[in-house]
Formats: sequence, C-alpha cells, structure tokens
Amino acid sequence: MNIEPKNNHVKRVADSLNSLMTHASRIGTIKEDTLLLLRGYLANFIQPEIIIATADILTIDYRNKVNQLPRNSLVVGNDTLDLISEFEDEIHSTLMGDRFYDSVRLFYETVVSKMLAKFPHRNDTLSDLVFLNPRNRTHCCIQSITRLCKQFMTTTSEEIDQIIQEFVAYKITPDNQLPLYNSTDIAAIDHFWSAMSSLEVVTSVDLSDSPLAYSNLSKLSKILLTLPHSNADPERLFSMVKKLRLIPVLY
Repeated sequence: MNIEPKNNHVKRVADSLNSLMTHASRIGTIKEDTLLLLRGYLANFIQPEIIIATADILTIDYRNKVNQLPRNSLVVGNDTLDLISEFEDEIHSTLMGDRFYDSVRLFYETVVSKMLAKFPHRNDTLSDLVFLNPRNRTHCCIQSITRLCKQFMTTTSEEIDQIIQEFVAYKITPDNQLPLYNSTDIAAIDHFWSAMSSLEVVTSVDLSDSPLAYSNLSKLSKILLTLPHSNADPERLFSMVKKLRLIPVLY
C-alpha cells in the first residue's frame, strides 16, 4: 500500500505566495510576507512553543528532532489522516508508518531549507523598506530613511534632512490625522502614500494655502513603490506573447 499525502493545509500556506504576485506593489511588506510563509511551514512540524519563544525564527534548529512535533501531531492533511486511520493496524505492524512520517519530516525540512537559502530574509534594503507599511511607522529608524534616500534618490544633505523631519513628524502623528489604511485592500500601501502626498499641514482653520505636510517623504515612498517585488509581470507578458504566437497555428 502506498500512502500519498494530500495536504490541503500545505497548499493553503503555499497559496499565500500568490499575494506576492499581485500587480499592486508589496515591496514594503515582502519581508513580512516571506517570514509569515516560513512561519506557516514551521508550524507544520515544529513545536509551537519553540516558534513562539524564538524571537528570530530564522535561527530555529528545525532539523533537531527535539524541536519537532511527535509523529501523531505532524500536519499531513485530513484525507491522509483518514487513510492512515483506515489502515492503522497494517501501518503500525510494519515499518511503513515510520517511513511515511520520516518522509513527511524530510519534506518540511527540505522546504524550510530552500526558503532559508533562497528568500532574502537578511537583506538590509528589504528591512529598511518596511517603513512603507503604515503599521510599522513607529518601529522604523532614521538610519533606514537615510540609507534609502542615498540608495534610490539623487538628493542633497538638506533634502535628506527635510525628509527626515517629515518622517519624524509622520511617526508621531495620530492615526486619525493620517489617510485611512485598509490592510485588506491589495493596493492599500499605494493608496495610502498617494493620499499622503496631498496631505496638508494643519496650521489654521483655512487650509487652502497650507503647504503639503509630507511632500518629500511621499516622493521617496512613491519611488520605492516602483521597485519590482516579483517577476510575475514579465512572466505574464511571456505567456501572452506565447498565446499570440499560437493563434495562427490554432486557426
């Protein structure tokens, strides 16, 4: 008897990668997205206490069997659990059960190993770019803004100082004085910074002649939001070209 796991839970976790392939910019959340995906896979075979207690999940010793869940707690999907239950006596009376659960552990270990090797978890620029997400504004530092200015803009020291001043003001501004940020909107960050670029300084009752509050900071943000976060767009273009080339053949 062959047991082929049908793990819909794993598929749902993997499907979260689709969020990285949207047309809207996710460059400001890509670090959070990849860490969330990694955490989801770790939860399939690592003890939750280990994940919760570890400040940096990139340092979890996921190959250590002591940190892994017992075999009956490994996430393998409901269909597979039903199949195991149906042939429980046969599985436990042979080495088949051990081989199966060993293969499950190996699968998760291999996926996590690939994520750690290929995903840019330690990329300094991506760490700086998290400031684009309004939810992170109080946790970001001035050094991140300075590095981004020097890396992606042609600016003078005076202009960088202006951006920093706007950033400091932005960090301490109450939420009700900032544009609405709807995290469920795919293009939420784009919409937020678009609204930020037209936000005026509250200096008087008549705001018609007030200067823009975050003109320089929003300019930096808009530049950063043009950075590609995946290769989905060129891949879609290649697919379209391929379909167009096939049309004469089909008709």
